[in-house]
Amino acid sequence: MGKALSKANIEYIKQAITRGIPTATIAGNLGITPRCVQIYAKKLSDETIAYGSLKVQPMTETSYQNTLARLREARDLLREQMLIADPRNIAQIVKEYRTTCDDIEKLEAKQRERDEEAANDEIGAAIAKITAQASV
Repeated sequence: MGKALSKANIEYIKQAITRGIPTATIAGNLGITPRCVQIYAKKLSDETIAYGSLKVQPMTETSYQNTLARLREARDLLREQMLIADPRNIAQIVKEYRTTCDDIEKLEAKQRERDEEAANDEIGAAIAKITAQASV
């Protein structure tokens, strides 16, 4: 990758990759090597993974449960991988495992807060009802 590609070329690579055009064809059209296209495609996929999650819908009860279930599944898979992984890869797996466990804890804490707020609202409504009946 001797020189940086222009924004137009990078955008072309992005569009072509999303349309499923082979890297050799993209490289031929731009006059660069297929490896260069692969490198930019990898960068773009990393950006999509990193920044694509910013466009998140508000979390509903169902999406919360789905997210929590997926995180727990990922945690279990990572735990299994730690047991069979090459010692050189264990540090990275442990890092991902800890991050996943932290995410699970955050989601569970948010759910506990929601449950407590709902319980407090119910108690407050019951007290208000009793107070209103007592004053009548």
